[in-house]
Amino acid sequence: MNNYSRGFIGFTHRILLTVSMGLLLTTTPSFGATQETGKVGVVDMSKVRKQLLEWKKTELKKAEVTLQAFIEQIRPEVQKEVGPMQLDLKKTIETYNKQFKSLSQAANKSKTDEINKKKEAIDKIVNEKYNRVVAEKDNELLKPINNDLDAVISSIAQKEGFTLVLDKTVQIYGTPEHDLTFKVLNEMNIK
Repeated sequence: MNNYSRGFIGFTHRILLTVSMGLLLTTTPSFGATQETGKVGVVDMSKVRKQLLEWKKTELKKAEVTLQAFIEQIRPEVQKEVGPMQLDLKKTIETYNKQFKSLSQAANKSKTDEINKKKEAIDKIVNEKYNRVVAEKDNELLKPINNDLDAVISSIAQKEGFTLVLDKTVQIYGTPEHDLTFKVLNEMNIK
């Protein structure tokens, strides 16, 4: 499994877990009423996502290629901004290492604070202008795949009369007839 697939699994798991927990927390006061008037189903999203990687292998590969091209396109822009900052940081660290033994405790702390501030400034730019943009592009590319999965789960839930479907990882207790995992896999023609 390549890094992109692992990232996809991790990302979708976090999103689904967050949404599931959000739904659970926002419906807690009426949760008992939901169970009286409707059914709550669960899906083992970990299992489904593993199978989804095979089902959508072509789409994932295209998304990975597109994402890599996007990364190569924006990397020089970010490097142009961060490069001089990294050189400055490197020089500051080299100077600090040469002077370390002769510095007082206060001067030592001052230099380490300066180094940390420079590292934080670089990290901030990388996170804001690179990681965030790459994550947004990744979400955009994976949206059709996630929409397909959502559509399958919604379709099954509606056909079967489920009013709420959660990731199985948030389940404390449940009966097998409320587990929709295999129905989802069958609907996707995945074994």
